[in-house]
Amino acid sequence: MRERPGGGRLAPVELVDLRDHADDYPLSTPVQDAIEAVLRRGRKVIVLHNRRGYAVALHCRGCGQTFRCERCDVSLVIHGRVARRQRLTCHHCGYDEPVPERCPGCQSVDIARMGAGTERIESLLSERWPDTPVHRLDADAVRTRGAVSIILDAFNEPGPAILTG
Repeated sequence: MRERPGGGRLAPVELVDLRDHADDYPLSTPVQDAIEAVLRRGRKVIVLHNRRGYAVALHCRGCGQTFRCERCDVSLVIHGRVARRQRLTCHHCGYDEPVPERCPGCQSVDIARMGAGTERIESLLSERWPDTPVHRLDADAVRTRGAVSIILDAFNEPGPAILTG
């Protein structure tokens, strides 16, 4: 955007190369520092992320198998914060299965959750700032009528807060 709808100044933008911050992925040190500075001033923070779920793919480090939808042949997305209750879901057709404890191909238990989705971002933000309300607004969080208004009303309460989605 070159100008803000309704006037006003555009927010400053800083690009962060995540290759330089692999140790603190997905919330790099510059991003955490910026969030901290805003929260210290008692303001609101919005963290936008373009992937739903907890992790964007499941990959066996033993044999290299990636877990794909049996109907669509796209990567299945991991949903759920608690590892033993996580599910693999296809965002195209809705196919769903539990996350396996072992790779069905080689029986390895070395299965990696790759990338980060909004569920993981929400979890990391809550861990990092436990005294700050963190709200997630994505298609998974607003499955019921009125859920968007409830989330936005909670985010709009006085004081610092974080919204991600």
